[in-house]
Amino acid sequence: MKATDIQRLQEAGFIRPDQAEAILQHYQLESHSHRFMTLVGVIGAILIGSGCVLVIASHWDTIPAGLKLITGIALLAGSHVLGVQLGRQGKYPQTAEAAHLLGSLLFLGNIALVGQVYHLSSRPPSVILLWGLGVTPLAWILRSRVQHLLSLIILLVWLGLEMNQADSWIHSNNIRQHFSNTLFVGVVLSIWGHRLDRSTYSEFAPITQRVGSLVCLMASYPMTLGFFYHGQSDAPGGPAFAIVLSFLAGLLSLTEMNRRNDAPNSRTWASDGSIVHGGLMALAWMVQAVPTTTQDWSFPATQPGPHWITLPVLFGLSIIQIRLGLRRQQTWRVNQSMMFIGLLTMTAYVQLFGTQENTGLMFLTAGILLVGLAVLLERQRRRLITQIRESTTVIPA
Repeated sequence: MKATDIQRLQEAGFIRPDQAEAILQHYQLESHSHRFMTLVGVIGAILIGSGCVLVIASHWDTIPAGLKLITGIALLAGSHVLGVQLGRQGKYPQTAEAAHLLGSLLFLGNIALVGQVYHLSSRPPSVILLWGLGVTPLAWILRSRVQHLLSLIILLVWLGLEMNQADSWIHSNNIRQHFSNTLFVGVVLSIWGHRLDRSTYSEFAPITQRVGSLVCLMASYPMTLGFFYHGQSDAPGGPAFAIVLSFLAGLLSLTEMNRRNDAPNSRTWASDGSIVHGGLMALAWMVQAVPTTTQDWSFPATQPGPHWITLPVLFGLSIIQIRLGLRRQQTWRVNQSMMFIGLLTMTAYVQLFGTQENTGLMFLTAGILLVGLAVLLERQRRRLITQIRESTTVIPA
């Protein structure tokens, strides 16, 4: 169903204008129709920002230092002023988003410009942190989802650089610590997204949940590979950071469950979500606790090992994610989990590849699990249809 379909129903006389407006607001159809224009504006802003940097760089030696700074600040301020003016008019919201995004990108360019003009040497994570401190407040002031997505990307880049920085308190040269800490970050973002869903900034909830879920998938998948557990060395800082993230995730989960105690469906959603988040955190701690071993878990990784614990656990958590997606009517969550289940199945098959017995057992197990998943999804679908029929949404008269 699209916004144009609702407009045709209104033009044909089947629904009144106020009913059409209620449908558009309830299903947020207008926001979906603007995604392409927003994407085009974002790409345009990135191209403009890159073009400004390249033009200045091509004449770097001939431009005076003062003029460089004035030009950079003028472009930065002009972009945000243009965005504010277009936002006040309300006619070009996508162009206003693109202008503010250009200003945020130019802010990073100005940071680099000041460092080069005055020959300042700094830690790369500190530069990204300074950029994030300038972009993040802007996202909340403007209530801009594009700026919020940019701030989340900056946060992830900064954490990745900090964990690879030798003088950082969260530094880790242990690849297992690196991925497990990243998994903790994804869990925290996912829980925070659920909290935003019932806050005054609910428009940020879907973006935060999707980014958190994607980070969890990307960080947990290497844990299913046998060679992931070879050649590890201990490094200070990693466990301390994991403890901090675990405490933060637990605190957010407790407050979220307390806020949802007033509705049975919300309680079910909160408990299922806690199972997923708790399972992911348990896997992250298990991966860090695996001792360095000389046992060969490389391809084909048929011998028992931690990867054969991670695989079925992630498979089960993905099924719970599908259930959550069906209950919350989040298509992206269902699709994401189904794709991850397919990836886990292929990973298990490749690691077991070698003998007909192993391959046959793999096919048998995967077939049983997939049939069970199909039965679960069908039962959930019928239950949802029954609930919809019993509580039909009434359009305001």
